[in-house]
Amino acid sequence: MPGETPLDFLIDEGSYSRGLCQATRCVGFPAFVRSRLVACHWRLAARDECHPPLHHEVWAEPAGTFYRPCANAALALIVNRQLEIQNFVPKQYWELKTVYRDTTFSAILRKSEEELVLEAEKQKEAIAAGKKPKKEEENRGIDPITDRERGLVLLDQIKNSLFTVTDVTKKEGREAPLRLFDLTSLQVECNKKFAYSADETLKIIQSLYEKKVATYPRVDTTYLSDDIYPKCPGILKGLRDYETFTAPLTGTALLKSKKVFDNSKVTDHHAIIPTGQHPQNLTDMERRVFDLIARRFIAVFYPDCKFATTTVLGEVESIEFKATGKQILEPGWRIIFGIPSAQSQEEKEEKGEEELSLIHI
Repeated sequence: MPGETPLDFLIDEGSYSRGLCQATRCVGFPAFVRSRLVACHWRLAARDECHPPLHHEVWAEPAGTFYRPCANAALALIVNRQLEIQNFVPKQYWELKTVYRDTTFSAILRKSEEELVLEAEKQKEAIAAGKKPKKEEENRGIDPITDRERGLVLLDQIKNSLFTVTDVTKKEGREAPLRLFDLTSLQVECNKKFAYSADETLKIIQSLYEKKVATYPRVDTTYLSDDIYPKCPGILKGLRDYETFTAPLTGTALLKSKKVFDNSKVTDHHAIIPTGQHPQNLTDMERRVFDLIARRFIAVFYPDCKFATTTVLGEVESIEFKATGKQILEPGWRIIFGIPSAQSQEEKEEKGEEELSLIHI
C-alpha cells in the first residue's frame, strides 16, 4: 500500500516520479517537506527551460511526468532531517553561571563523545572541501549538569569564593554586507521579521514588480551582472526616502565587490533590487518588503563592519568560566539597519555572548 511505503525504499527507488508521488502519500509525511521539494525543484527548473516549473498539481500526475535526477537525493536529505527532529528526545540540564563586573560568565562544559565525533566528521568534510582545518582545542571543563542536586553542590562550592580572571583575548574582524535577495531568501526574511508566508511574500514582491519599483522576483541568484553597475548611481538617486543613507554615496565611486557583481553567477535574471522609481501608493505590507530590498541594496555599497571579539576566561575553585562578546569598532554597512552591535540580541542570547566593552582588566 502507498501509505505504508518505507522511506528507505523511496530513497533507493529508481523511478523518481513514482518515488516522489509515493512519498507524499506516506503515513505522517509532513506537508512542509512536500512544499520544500516543490520549491527546490521549481528553482532548478527555473534554470532549465527543458523542464517547466513544478507546482502542486504535479503530485497527482502519473509516473513519468517528473524527470529530476536529484529527486531522491533531495528527498533523502529532507526526510532524514525530519526524522531526526521527530526522534529528538529533549534532556533537562542546568547551567552554572557567575556575574563578574556586571558581566555573566558561564561554566565551561566538557564536550560529550557524540559532540566530538560530530566535530571530527565536520573537520573531515571541511578538509575534503579544501578548507583550512580548525585548530584542535583541549576538551576541558566540567561535565554537563544533568541533575539539580549536583548543580546545587557546585553552586555552594563557588558562591563564597573569589573569581580570578585567567586570560583575556581580543581579535579584530570584518563583516561584509549581507547578500542581495533572491526569492527564497526574501521569503525567509519576511517570514522571520513579519511572519509573512512564502505565498504572501511572493504575491507582494510580484505586486512591487508590476508597479515597477522592484526588479523581476522569481530569481535564484543573489548576484548582479556587471552591466548593472553603471546604473546603480541612478537607482540610488531614485530612493528619495533613503537620502540619509544614499547621500554619503553621491559623487563617489561606488564599491564594486565580487560578492555582488559577478556575471558567472547570473543567468536570465539578477538579484532582486529596486528599480530606482519612487514608490507610491504602496500598502503597508508592500512598504515593509520594499524597505528590506532597498536597505539591502544600499548596504552593499557601504564598507565592511569592523568589530572586535573579546573572550575572557576566569576560574573559581578550579571551575573554569567563560564570557564572549563582540564590540563594534566601525559600523560600516550596519548603520543602514540601525544595529548598534555586531549581533542582534537574539543571537547574543543564543550563543551566550555579551557586550564586554565595560570590563577593564
